Amino acid sequence: MFVDKLAFEIFTSAEEGTFEQELYDGVVKGQINRLQDINQLYSGIMKTYDSFFPAEPQRKIEWIAKGLVFEDPLYTVNYLLLCLLLLSFMKCISSPGNFAIKYNALLSNGFDNIAANSLMQYLGFELNYSNHLVNALNLMQKKTRKLNS
Repeated sequence: MFVDKLAFEIFTSAEEGTFEQELYDGVVKGQINRLQDINQLYSGIMKTYDSFFPAEPQRKIEWIAKGLVFEDPLYTVNYLLLCLLLLSFMKCISSPGNFAIKYNALLSNGFDNIAANSLMQYLGFELNYSNHLVNALNLMQKKTRKLNS
């Protein structure tokens, strides 16, 4: 269940977040004006994530069921980032050492600095998004190998 959830969070959130961001950008640029524009945008994105998509043209309108795009703008983009950060942050907790002391120091200091600087200063935790994706994919591979053995 963990690997399935992880795959969903990484890949589904990535495709939905890509659609969400490109939809907003396309509207701002004046490129999204009609239903066909949205269908074309969605189809182009999905072809990069789902090899079965081109053979199922009726799916070009499935974007309409992705309510968060309309109900809570930028939710998916932020959700994916949060998930990747959490997976990396779990590494800090899984090898605790003085984690509780460091975490308490972070919270006790208050929030008078940029978050990335405070996380690095108190926890040694870097906000490097490429590294967080690599950490998530490595964890997924590790858990999948364990299931296969």
